[in-house]
Amino acid sequence: SADALVFPSLCEGWARVTREAMFAGCALITTANSADVEDGVNGRVVPPGEPEALARALDWASDHLPELRSMGDVNRKYAISALTQRAYGRSLVRAYDEILEHAQRAGQRK
Repeated sequence: SADALVFPSLCEGWARVTREAMFAGCALITTANSADVEDGVNGRVVPPGEPEALARALDWASDHLPELRSMGDVNRKYAISALTQRAYGRSLVRAYDEILEHAQRAGQRK
């Protein structure tokens, strides 16, 4: 029933909780190092360690509930289409393929 997840992490690096919040249809109020969030699209992005910026984002959210809920809808649609196990598996295979190709090219140069 929440409209937003507030997660101003200093160093999380793609926290699972942000993805879970997106699936739940929440907007994100977080730092750029916690999720792939575009300010004004998926929620609000605040600089790490700046409580004044976080306070401004929270004030904005409380004054703009319709926009915040719209961001949550965007996040849910994105999560359902792009954050699937299948998409994760495909990106993992692509990453391994790139590593193998790089290793093969490096081996050919020797």
